[in-house]
Amino acid sequence: MNIHTGGDATILPNSNSSATSAMTITNMALILIPAIPLLKLIHSYLKWYNSPLWKIPGPSRKKKFWLFGEFFTILKEPFLAPVNRWWKEASRELTAMSITGTDSSRVSTQTNEEQYADMIHYSYLLGKHRVFIFNPDIVHKILSCPRALYASPTPRFLKGAGVDAIKEALGEYGLVQMDGKDWYRHRRIINPSFQTRLVRDCLNSVAPALVQRFVMHWRKGTRNFSDSCSGSSSSDEDADAKPRREIDVATHLSAITLDIIGLTALSCNFNAVDSIEHWSKQNQNQSRSETNDGNDDSDSDSDYIPPVSNAMVQAISVLLKPTAKRILFTVLGLGMLDRDSLVAKKILNKLVDQVIINAKESNCDGSGSGSGSGSGSGSGSGSGSGSGSGVVGSGSGSGSGTAKSKYAPKSLLEALLAAEEESARAGNGGSATLKYQKHLNQQELRDELKIFIFAGHETTSVWCYWCCFALSKYPDVQQKLYDDIINICPEGQKEGGEGNRNDDPITIEMVNKMPYLDAFMKEVLRMYPPVGLIFREVAKNEIFEDTSTNCDVTIPKGTLIGIPIHLLHRHPKYWDQPDTFLPERWLKRSTSNDDSSNMKTGKTEFPARHQCAFLPFSTGPRNCIGYQFATMEAKLILAPIVRAFVLELAPSLKNVEFQFTSLPTLKAKPDFKMCLRGR
Repeated sequence: MNIHTGGDATILPNSNSSATSAMTITNMALILIPAIPLLKLIHSYLKWYNSPLWKIPGPSRKKKFWLFGEFFTILKEPFLAPVNRWWKEASRELTAMSITGTDSSRVSTQTNEEQYADMIHYSYLLGKHRVFIFNPDIVHKILSCPRALYASPTPRFLKGAGVDAIKEALGEYGLVQMDGKDWYRHRRIINPSFQTRLVRDCLNSVAPALVQRFVMHWRKGTRNFSDSCSGSSSSDEDADAKPRREIDVATHLSAITLDIIGLTALSCNFNAVDSIEHWSKQNQNQSRSETNDGNDDSDSDSDYIPPVSNAMVQAISVLLKPTAKRILFTVLGLGMLDRDSLVAKKILNKLVDQVIINAKESNCDGSGSGSGSGSGSGSGSGSGSGSGSGVVGSGSGSGSGTAKSKYAPKSLLEALLAAEEESARAGNGGSATLKYQKHLNQQELRDELKIFIFAGHETTSVWCYWCCFALSKYPDVQQKLYDDIINICPEGQKEGGEGNRNDDPITIEMVNKMPYLDAFMKEVLRMYPPVGLIFREVAKNEIFEDTSTNCDVTIPKGTLIGIPIHLLHRHPKYWDQPDTFLPERWLKRSTSNDDSSNMKTGKTEFPARHQCAFLPFSTGPRNCIGYQFATMEAKLILAPIVRAFVLELAPSLKNVEFQFTSLPTLKAKPDFKMCLRGR
């Protein structure tokens, strides 16, 4: 009703009409809100169905439900097996067309040579598209973009969804996870800490003594097992008849690399090798028990290795354990619902922050932290005595510690903190904006250290793991490697009644004089790269030339590109005898007319027909910053092991066919185990 007063009319709103309008809006909202997810699904389906990527060879869209794509196929098969199968099918089809001359628009020339597809495509969860690249020229274009493009706010190729799991577990501010200017700033700050001289000095101060201790525990553990099983000591000729202890290679090597990265990167002793010492003593105790009881308890768990007691390591293990729940939460972006991960992240952040605080205090005091690399019974270096708890300044040996000299090699953390102090003295302190700071803030430094702990120990331990696998599989290669090592580092004299040998430590300067060791390590990386697959996300539409079909292919924005390093390392087009383990391929001298200087200097030629057919540490501006560290560390671990032992495949794994698995790094399935025989 309208009410009029006086000469002017005032129109009042109709309350019934307003209520009706509000009710109408509410009803529409109730209808639209549930419809939004449905509309998104419809849009996702249409985008999936009409994608230009279906022109690329790969599994047909007719055979799979778009919501899951090839997810379950990839999940249940060995690492990269489906991708390899689809690529071989596409390559056979191309070869057949080139021979018959059919579909000339797709093949540029008719030839009897085998053809190989440049790329394959498949769909994944929620209709997401993935393209795998097998052409090194395209790989080079992706990985070797000019640094300016990586440093721009919108680089062409992003880490993107390829590192979601690492971001969820270890934070956003690590070199592995970041893109654009943030990545570029971090890289420039951290790069000086990875200079060859600094890495060499730091590793030489820590690794040789730790590896000697590790080898000693292996020698004691395996010797006690043979003696206890045989009942008495026997001659060397009967060694092959003795049952020998099977070693879980991944667990043992992870312990030594954890201690090395802890001391060299954080000045922090994780005391992981203590677990190997515990393992070595178990059979000695078992032998005594059997002698006293007169029986053999075959059910005793003599191979048990206690988990590393350091809480920081335990938290990282929890966060990176690939449980089904964690994978699902990561894919759906629901990490905040994973309570176990939230608790582990809180603990990890607190512990890493404490390490940083302790390191800063140590720098201010002018004294370093101890390396703690004693054998447990000798004198360990450190700022305190007794066994360490995993924080800066703890030693693992007994006896009184001594302060670290200011001239001693710096850990990565110490080098970064020193650079921060220099930056502050130069006037580049906290007043600068984050993007242009010349040092890392607390959160950035914490995330970087978490990445160094994980990447620094996991990839190197897996590299050594596959080295042991290759040595046990190829005895002739093992003998050549042994000869190369003792040519530079002869065996020590046996001393004592238990067959101990006084082997001298092996340093980086020594391993650098071993050409066959270098060739062997590279061939292991070729056949068994620890990181066998990397991803890049396309930031804008890209056009790649597909030389196998003589066509240009448009890759839409947001597509995830896979670079299958594991398969590129075995690509028949770029490698001779790609499936043969052949270290000698890395020792061939250059004979080209335009490279006669290589003959004079003794340089070897690159065995692949394309530089980007070998990518164990990636390439371009975003190559692995720690590749020199990993190479030196792996050699320092492997050389003493080969000098001390003959490595053999465990009897329980004879005639077993191994498969590849990759979560998060390349491993064998079933778990690889080996036996040792002292030299």
